[in-house]
Amino acid sequence: MKQQLYYTIEVRDKNGKLLKRMRRKSRSLVRQWIDFHYWLAGIVDRTATDTGGISRTLDRDLGFSICFRLAGGEAQSVLGIVIGTGTTAVTISDYALATQIAHGVGAGQMYHYADVLGAPSVSGSECSFTITRVIGNQSGALITVKEIGVYTSAQDTSPAARYFCVIRDVLAASVDVLDGGAITVVYTIKVVV
Repeated sequence: MKQQLYYTIEVRDKNGKLLKRMRRKSRSLVRQWIDFHYWLAGIVDRTATDTGGISRTLDRDLGFSICFRLAGGEAQSVLGIVIGTGTTAVTISDYALATQIAHGVGAGQMYHYADVLGAPSVSGSECSFTITRVIGNQSGALITVKEIGVYTSAQDTSPAARYFCVIRDVLAASVDVLDGGAITVVYTIKVVV
């Protein structure tokens, strides 16, 4: 069995006209993707670095109620698909985007609509699901997106909800999102037997 990860990006103008579409293979599951799977096995508590750079001990007795959520709600940029302007190369130990674009409608901000999780689908020897998010530019100026990723959640031993980066990609070509336009990011996670 092998795991595959792809991302698709669509950029539209303020009238909904498609300006750009690209699909690429992602090679950027970071270490915490594995840390979370190991922790989910329930063998031991696991330490992971949250998006603020702080090492947290994930609590296997308390943390499953909010564990490994991949879908952020509207106006929530701490969970689900996130975007940024950073160009720092991806490393296995990344714990956050290099320069995340904050939620909002002010200068340099973009409006995060709710993530949508697609139900798992099976086709032959493949099984996959998608995470999709539309992020709108209401900032009054063009914003260039250069990195994308996925943040997930877990509860630590304090106990409090914490957020962790599990996927990060630096785009081969940056994407300009015009004022009034939007970017749609779709991650497809697939296993093949």
